[in-house]
Amino acid sequence: MVLLGGRLPAYQIKEKIVKTIASNQITVVSGATGSGKSTQVPQLVLDDMIFNNQGSEASIIMTQPRRISAIGVADRIASERCEQVGETIGYSIRLESKRSAKTRLLLCTTGILLRRLQCDPGKNVIINQKLAVILFYLVFIIILLVSIQTSHPSRMYLLTR
Repeated sequence: MVLLGGRLPAYQIKEKIVKTIASNQITVVSGATGSGKSTQVPQLVLDDMIFNNQGSEASIIMTQPRRISAIGVADRIASERCEQVGETIGYSIRLESKRSAKTRLLLCTTGILLRRLQCDPGKNVIINQKLAVILFYLVFIIILLVSIQTSHPSRMYLLTR
């Protein structure tokens, strides 16, 4: 990750991003296209959890507005981490899933996230991408996040645009 992502703006301010996310339940990360919001921020969160001996507890879900985006970003992140999709980095879209028991960062569509939140709200971090594209689902996601935050106050949620 250092070699490929080290030049991106998100990686340049990694300490600030990680500290802000760790100290707030909801964080909004905004940046220009190509700044590393999709590829670097989730890795920074995961790496911080691993560094703090919480890697085995990590359960990060990151949404993408389209199925092809979920697959592509999962492939990119796995490639940056020198691993195959389905290991630490996986994806789940309608009718297709590539993940394992070792998966700690799961990319999925918003519909998959909604179903997972209804069945299993106990996730450490939720990264929601491109909120303007998925405005229809936003109301449902916020309602679920608020109800989860009430019952799991120690959980951390991250929303990006």
